[in-house]
Amino acid sequence: GMSKYQFAHLFKEETGISPYSWLQLYRLFKSQHPLIFTDRSVLTIALEHGFNSVSSYNHLFRKIYNKTPTQFRSIHGK
Repeated sequence: GMSKYQFAHLFKEETGISPYSWLQLYRLFKSQHPLIFTDRSVLTIALEHGFNSVSSYNHLFRKIYNKTPTQFRSIHGK
């Protein structure tokens, strides 16, 4: 029973981040499994997990993990 603006405000008040930021972090977290356990391309994984481009995926990945998805895969992958 609240508007999207009220929801966004309450969500940020409770979690410390916006709903969009939470969604991006969730997508990033969910993309770790295919990076580690499959041979799919980084582009394919990025698009499958809701990112508009591999560039935006790489940028956020580097910001959060301090390494590129390819570096992450080489360290943690099979």
